[in-house]
Amino acid sequence: MEFKGKSFSIEIWHDINESMLQDIEFHLTYKGQKYFGWAFTIAKINEVMSNHKKSGESFHGAYFWVSGLIILEEITIDHLMSSISDLISDGSVVIEDVFVKINDE
Repeated sequence: MEFKGKSFSIEIWHDINESMLQDIEFHLTYKGQKYFGWAFTIAKINEVMSNHKKSGESFHGAYFWVSGLIILEEITIDHLMSSISDLISDGSVVIEDVFVKINDE
């Protein structure tokens, strides 16, 4: 599914209206360039760290990192679109510092 903002669009492959959705991958197209992004909730980060604590990954859950990650209060299309719009309009945020650029080949 593709959603269009004022100066960008995002593409997602999951039903963003699923209840209990805690993370979603997306592609952002901005100024003709495509980026990979991932949105998580705090609950999802806590879940991952708890699982890593049990499995031993990430020094037994001591840390968490993901390239291209933004943290949302909840995973909805409104929150995702509004958050990306705010990042773009902020002016002090460099999109390449937030999301992972996808090279066209």
